[in-house]
Amino acid sequence: MRLRVPIVGQHAENRSVNVNAQKTINLYPEIQIDGAKTELALHSCPGLSLLGTAGSGPCRSTGMRWENKTYFMSGGSLISVDSAGSLTNVGSIATTTGNVVMAPGPSHLMLVDGQDGWTYDGTTLTKITDTDFTSLAPTHVTYIDGYFAVNEAGTGNFYISALNDGTSWAATDTAAQESNPDDLVALISSHRELWLFGSQSTEVWFNSGNADFPFEIYRGGVVEWGIHAPYSLAKADKSLFWLASNQEGANMVLLAKGVNPVVISTRDIENEINNITTTSDAVGWTYQQNGHTFYVLSFPSGDKTFVYDVSTTMWHRRKSNGIGRWRAFGCSGIGSKLYSGDYSTGDFYELDLSSYSENGMPMERTRVSQIIHREHQRLRIDRLELDIETGVGTVNVQNPQIMLRYSKDGGHTWSSEKWRSLGAMGEYSKRVVWNGLGIARDWVFEFKVTDDVKVSVIGGYADITVCRP
Repeated sequence: MRLRVPIVGQHAENRSVNVNAQKTINLYPEIQIDGAKTELALHSCPGLSLLGTAGSGPCRSTGMRWENKTYFMSGGSLISVDSAGSLTNVGSIATTTGNVVMAPGPSHLMLVDGQDGWTYDGTTLTKITDTDFTSLAPTHVTYIDGYFAVNEAGTGNFYISALNDGTSWAATDTAAQESNPDDLVALISSHRELWLFGSQSTEVWFNSGNADFPFEIYRGGVVEWGIHAPYSLAKADKSLFWLASNQEGANMVLLAKGVNPVVISTRDIENEINNITTTSDAVGWTYQQNGHTFYVLSFPSGDKTFVYDVSTTMWHRRKSNGIGRWRAFGCSGIGSKLYSGDYSTGDFYELDLSSYSENGMPMERTRVSQIIHREHQRLRIDRLELDIETGVGTVNVQNPQIMLRYSKDGGHTWSSEKWRSLGAMGEYSKRVVWNGLGIARDWVFEFKVTDDVKVSVIGGYADITVCRP
């Protein structure tokens, strides 16, 4: 009998592959509207088209838009990128490594690197020399209601600047977390609320207008989750995202639209994260493209990148050629353009949905299916057909290929690679078929495309016979 088989899905590699062996790498699931051929399809993640090189690298900030440009830190250099993708070195700071956090104000951009702070007014990058600031060594900065706010390293304190002036600070313009004794390790503003993150708990403050100090904690504004990786904090789509911890443990990914965050990481994603030795150095950022809002969580020590899609609530992985993590570091846009830096070099890229490589290097699009089974009976598969867009060949890639491997033991061991054509340019009726695969109780299929061509996976069909025990 001919059956539709579950090829398309999110990344969900279980602790036991016999339970779930699914992988979705450099592809993201997209839910289709009524009347589409399928309810769920897989599309290629954006390629990385090189803009150029600026600064010595690596990229140290996740990107910040200000005054019709977007800004990144490359090594010790502050780099601006305009709507045409032109890169300009606008100034330098003292450090060349370590994360940098930026916040935009009405007249200048402020940035901190865990040692010092700087402001950029569109012309000059200036170090903050106010003596009430220089001892704070802040790791995070945000802007709220006319004030820049920073944390003081190694304490539960935060400070606010003079009104709309990141160069002016007073020792008395400070407050401290109240609910728990853990240090303040990250902060961010969202919808005129100031979120203060410790390792075990979080507090939400607001501008009360108090003449002595304008910010106060909300009644009930204590969240019993802290942040495990301070640089995993990001916001988009009226939401905050972070890799969380509390008194019971760590390494769960949270989303907050109010003061009641929800866990968005699946048990499978959490298992992969927990298998990484060091997770506190994770870096997070968000971007929006083609109607999707993505939260990217990258682990430098663990060499892995996971991505959560807000529109589908599904996860996938990103990786670059020859490494386990995505080369992109951060993302910020101007108009319809999205730009990113490189975590290891001074290269900058455009995130391009019409590109299927990364700066000329292959981009592996991989999907490992669900387990195909029927109450542990033996299944003979005489024919497997992948429903995928064909005729995607180009002038440069005239005969693009797709690879199949299959596992007959639930994902433990694999067949040899079996390659098929995706069709030359315009060969839209090309069918992608494999015959005579054999007999097994637990089938798993792996598909991979490395050619610089479009990949859109719709589903799959198989001619399956249930065999006698």
